[in-house]
Amino acid sequence: MLALDAINAEAQSAQCVAPAPALAERPAPARRQASTAALPAPQRDRKARELIEQGNAKLAERDFNGANASFHGALDVRPSDEFVGYAYRGLGTVAIYSGDTKAAAKWYKLYLPYADPASKKQIEIILRRNGEEPSGSNR
Repeated sequence: MLALDAINAEAQSAQCVAPAPALAERPAPARRQASTAALPAPQRDRKARELIEQGNAKLAERDFNGANASFHGALDVRPSDEFVGYAYRGLGTVAIYSGDTKAAAKWYKLYLPYADPASKKQIEIILRRNGEEPSGSNR
C-alpha cells in the first residue's frame, strides 16, 4: 500500500500542486478524442499544455474531479512524451491527495519513464518506502 502523506515534504516535492480528496473515474470523451486526434503534433501539444495548466489550476482550487478530467483530457489529445509525462504526474498528484494510494502508485509508475533523474529518484524512493516496486522506470 502506498501511504503518502500530503503534509510530508518529500511527498509534496513529487506533486504537481496542492492536496486533494477522493474522485470518481472519468469516462473518456469520444468526441474530444476524435476531434483532437487529427490535429498536427504541435497543436496537440498546445492543447495538452492548456489542459495540464487547467489541471494544475484546478488542483490549486481543490477541484480534484476537475483536475482529474483535465489531466485525462491532456492524455486524450495524444501529445508528445513530455506532456504525457506531465499528465501522468498530475494524475498521480490528484490520487495522492484523494487518498487513493493504489491509483497514485499506478500513475507514478507510468510517470517514471518520463521523469527527470531527480524526480525519478524521489518517486522510486516513495514507491519503495511504501512497498511498491517502481516498475516501468526504463522506457
